[in-house]
Amino acid sequence: MAKTYNYRYESVEGLLDYIASHNLDKVNSILVQVFLGQGGKDQAEKIRTAVVDALPKAALIGCSTTYAISHHEIINKDVPIISFTTFENTNLSTRLFNLETRMDEQAIIEKISKELITEDTKAIIFLISHLELSFSYILEKVHELYPGIAFSGGVAADIPNCRDTIVMNEYAAEERGMAVAALSGKDLIVNSSVNEQWEDIGRPFIVTKASGKTIYEIDHKKPTSIIRRYLGEDFVARLPQSAIQIPFRKGDEALFIYNVLDHGAIQMSHEIEQGEEINFAYANIEKLMEESIKELKRLNKKPVESIFLYNCIGRKNTLSKYISEELEMMSRISPVCGFFSNGEIGKKADEPPRLFAHALTYLAISESPLSIHKDLRFKYDISSEVKNLSALTHLINATSEDINQLRVNIERSESYYRSLFDNNNDFVYSTDLNGIFTSVNASFLKTFGQEEEMVIGKSALKWVEPENHALVRRHFHKAVQGKEQYYELLVNTQNAEKVHFQIKNIPITINGKCVGIYGIGKNMTEQKKIQQEISRLSNYDYDTGLPNRSKFNEVLEEMLHRAKKKKRRLAVIFVDIDRFKIINDTLGHFAGDLMLKELAARLQGALPNGAYLGRFGSDKFTILLTKDIDDEAVVDTGRKLLDKVQEPFSFKDKEFFVTASMGIAVYPQDGLETEQLMQNADTALNQVKLHGGNNLLFFSNDMNEDALRRVELESQLRRALDNGEFFLVYQPILDIRNKKVTGLEALIRWEHPQRGLVSPADFIPLAEEMGIIIPIGSWVLETASLQLKELERQGYHDLSMSINVSAQQFQDPSFIYEIKETIEKTAISPERIHLELTEGVMIDQSDSTMERLKTLGEIGVNISIDDFGTGYSSLSYIKHLPFHILKIDRSFIMNLSESSPDFAIVKAIMTMGEGLRLQVIAEGVETLDQLLLLESMNCDFAQGYYIAKPMKASELYQWLPLNREMKARAK
Repeated sequence: MAKTYNYRYESVEGLLDYIASHNLDKVNSILVQVFLGQGGKDQAEKIRTAVVDALPKAALIGCSTTYAISHHEIINKDVPIISFTTFENTNLSTRLFNLETRMDEQAIIEKISKELITEDTKAIIFLISHLELSFSYILEKVHELYPGIAFSGGVAADIPNCRDTIVMNEYAAEERGMAVAALSGKDLIVNSSVNEQWEDIGRPFIVTKASGKTIYEIDHKKPTSIIRRYLGEDFVARLPQSAIQIPFRKGDEALFIYNVLDHGAIQMSHEIEQGEEINFAYANIEKLMEESIKELKRLNKKPVESIFLYNCIGRKNTLSKYISEELEMMSRISPVCGFFSNGEIGKKADEPPRLFAHALTYLAISESPLSIHKDLRFKYDISSEVKNLSALTHLINATSEDINQLRVNIERSESYYRSLFDNNNDFVYSTDLNGIFTSVNASFLKTFGQEEEMVIGKSALKWVEPENHALVRRHFHKAVQGKEQYYELLVNTQNAEKVHFQIKNIPITINGKCVGIYGIGKNMTEQKKIQQEISRLSNYDYDTGLPNRSKFNEVLEEMLHRAKKKKRRLAVIFVDIDRFKIINDTLGHFAGDLMLKELAARLQGALPNGAYLGRFGSDKFTILLTKDIDDEAVVDTGRKLLDKVQEPFSFKDKEFFVTASMGIAVYPQDGLETEQLMQNADTALNQVKLHGGNNLLFFSNDMNEDALRRVELESQLRRALDNGEFFLVYQPILDIRNKKVTGLEALIRWEHPQRGLVSPADFIPLAEEMGIIIPIGSWVLETASLQLKELERQGYHDLSMSINVSAQQFQDPSFIYEIKETIEKTAISPERIHLELTEGVMIDQSDSTMERLKTLGEIGVNISIDDFGTGYSSLSYIKHLPFHILKIDRSFIMNLSESSPDFAIVKAIMTMGEGLRLQVIAEGVETLDQLLLLESMNCDFAQGYYIAKPMKASELYQWLPLNREMKARAK
């Protein structure tokens, strides 16, 4: 059990009698705390000697005091108090350090660690002789080494060079030093706390000159001047004692003045750095009492047998009734001893230990874990004195909040202004009413390459070209009259470069009166460049640099206006690249863009004088001819342009060929206005494309009717698939060697409700242009495969089905998936499906195309090259791509005879197919002679009207049983 006895010292004899009467000499572990009052070193030695002689095993620490605490009593400086705390299982040890010798702080820390602290140490008490002594570093480092130990204690005196201030232990007494006691024990239970409640008051100050603990200047003034202004002459006269009531505060830490030096400098309790912010602070009485009640209630629930208390002398002087009540309530919990200090040592929560001010710190100790719950009530009897202080606290707090808010608002407003002013990329300046600069920002100085001192006080006109003085003066005077002004000005910058600035003048008005002008200069150079670029992009094509549709129409409008006045003819030509979509789909858009750029250059180079070339969009160009417009000259120009387009293009070391279609409309006979001429030229172009392209055509009125029919056809084609208007016919393919039908080609037909049968030559190109060829192709693939499955069910297990695939369908990402899904759905052998691809698909030998062909091969389907010999590329690609069949175009078969030129071509294809191990199909066979001639050339398969016309499925079912074998007819 930790039990405390307090003895009011009168004499050595009385002390010895007290020790004997309380059997303290029988105790093995006892801590003696001597609160000397104002007795000198002789009295300290007398008491120390008496205690040590009577209690040789005791650990002792002590110091001079102004007031001591004995339970709930406050004992004045004339009477020493000696406190005895007995322990059963606690080890006690002390050390005394003479700080006058400037002993190395690290050596003190090591001595405390080695000689005082053990693994069971629970608390350390520090008694310091003077506030000015350096001990904060010692507290911090010991805590870093032993973070679980509680810290407590106090400072005996705050007046420097007070030789009567004593600290002591059982071995000696010192006038300037530090006594340390360590309490160690497994059973020892320690609770500690700090009650310090400061509030900032007034505005913050900046320490503008400092070194160590000494402040030389605050806000560039002597510290005593600042204190005198805000706290009065009497407060300064009573320093450093008065500073305990209203200290400075840095963050959460109170800073006490312990000495006033010559010339108004002050020495502080803590080190402070130049540039740090400090405030005056006052003790918040209400918060002190509120926190005190909370702490008393908490402590009453803990196991507490003795309390060591270190209370602030400033609290004693200003809050005497509150202090007396607090001591009385605390002594009801357990016996109390301690003293009123000039700085309290303690530790808050997770913070390191430090020196507090206007605070109460304590150690509540016990050797028993059992807590005695006393039925205690804690409440302060608030006196009129405390109430007045509380009201004053409220007033100070509210006033401080108002001042702080005002300060924050001013600082925020100033910060906003400075941020706008200093960080603005535009140059900003202000002038007085005479146009003299009063401020400029960094951007202004950078723009003109000037130092601030070279600008302030000078006339703004000095930086304006003489020819612009009148302009600047005019806007300046209007701004002085209260009107915002905007104007553009060419300014000479530091690089002697003339730069466009937009200047804004704003009147500076105070109390309704203009006192100056703000100016903002925005560099418009880049904006003007951007505007020019926007204008270029809005009028010219990005890829080719040619005038776009809008710009071309604008030029045409102007030329029409001139032509009407001068009664001249004009010609508008629409140019469209034939089958350009195949280039984009197969070679990619990058190659397509390169080709368009080259085409634009070729067309531009071939145009006569007075011609104007534009890009209408995609692969379509427009040309305006303005000179010597007669039909022969226009046709001659058109032919030259077509020849230029047909010249070969090179891409990735390969040559490619394209053609163009041209539609021509002539002013005035084909239209009087821009829209009509453009529309009629486009109509003529569409007629050329409908007839195969690679030609030119003048507009005629009949074309409008054809265009209307085409528009109707497009609309009806979009609905045809949904309405079930498509159907398939099947044309047999004959194996020439055994004269047996071994395959069929699926061909699509369109049964229009009003038009009847529409030729595939009419709607297939249209479907490709409209982008609906993919769903149509998917329908063909599924329908033809299902038909092949039905034929298999009827016993035709060895028939194959040839299905045409467009370039768009082949490049569609879902095409491979559709093939696999169809095979899985119909359960037919993949080698019985022959996919017919045109040479246009093969132009592109990109990785994606090769990968698709490879995948189709792995699936097992056969791949044919349809219309072989009519493509745009060389024949060299054949040996690099995985094909199975060459299909000779009908144009080589229709006039085939041994004496015709086609004979050599067909023979060469046969030889090439044999060399590459490819089978060959000849389509368009219409006579027996053609079939026999193909047989003599070792052609593999034949297809054409001589063998059978395309037929519906119902007709096929009747035809196949009777005509599959054709030996008789072949002979």
